Amino acid sequence: MDKDKAVELLEGVKIAPSIRAIYSLDKTALLEANSLILFKASSLSSRDRKMVQQRVAYGLDKGTIQMQEVVDDVNRLSDWAAEEIKNKIDDDSSIN
Repeated sequence: MDKDKAVELLEGVKIAPSIRAIYSLDKTALLEANSLILFKASSLSSRDRKMVQQRVAYGLDKGTIQMQEVVDDVNRLSDWAAEEIKNKIDDDSSIN
């Protein structure tokens, strides 16, 4: 089923806005949300986190998401966090 058909079917169904938002995430946003969940930095509810991880697992199972894409996004977030920590340490040490 293509996305347009799925959206058309869902328009008549009452779905919570947060659930609709999770199901409307594109692959990039889905992988970013998954990375934040893995780093325990997501502000999503536990139900929403579970749905994100289920969508990623489904994508991996069906081949629409590759494991390397998941790994690359987690590494990107890890690199960003390491850089932020380094910058914070550098900024703090210049004060003393």
